[in-house]
Amino acid sequence: MGRGVARAERTRTGWAASGLLCAVLVFAALASSWGGAVRGRADSVSATQRGLEFSKRFDGDAVSRGETVDLRFRINNPTAGSATGITFTDNLPEALAGLTAVGLPTDPCGPGSTLAGTTVLTLAGGRLGPGESCRFTVGLLVPAAAAFGSFTNTTSPLTSSLGQSPPAADDVSVSPVNFYPFSHKGGDLATFEVSDLDVYNFEFRNNNVS
Repeated sequence: MGRGVARAERTRTGWAASGLLCAVLVFAALASSWGGAVRGRADSVSATQRGLEFSKRFDGDAVSRGETVDLRFRINNPTAGSATGITFTDNLPEALAGLTAVGLPTDPCGPGSTLAGTTVLTLAGGRLGPGESCRFTVGLLVPAAAAFGSFTNTTSPLTSSLGQSPPAADDVSVSPVNFYPFSHKGGDLATFEVSDLDVYNFEFRNNNVS
């Protein structure tokens, strides 16, 4: 009888061990699948971070009516892969009515790339190798009847074979009065002294013709 009890206890122990083994195997399988999902998500997130860097800026913070201002673009490829088919658009009148491009570069972002348009700029066919970047400048003419104030110029997203990058944006102000650096008559500014009695002229220009 004692041996029967002992066998029963061993059997129950065996069942418990088998159940524990099954639980471990099931958990391991689940852990493996969970780990794969996390790695896939991490890869997805890092993929969105491996795009091109895109920025632009106006030369100077203010411009007058009827003047031109340079708009400088920069596209950088910080990845280990080549980027082809780089493209974006920039609708200039969306920022300021009448704003037009008056000077466009050739091959702005790699051989064979183009930048076209006068009111809506379109970059097409850009290409950058690993670690390469391109910079190009567009001259913009501010209309003589432009409204005064601050304006934000925003491009479309930048797309390429590496994916999509956020739009680039910058602000510029159209000012009614500009202050121009003084001019002088007489000696060299580098050796100017009060005793030289040179005449310095300050010029203020009112561009508000309305």
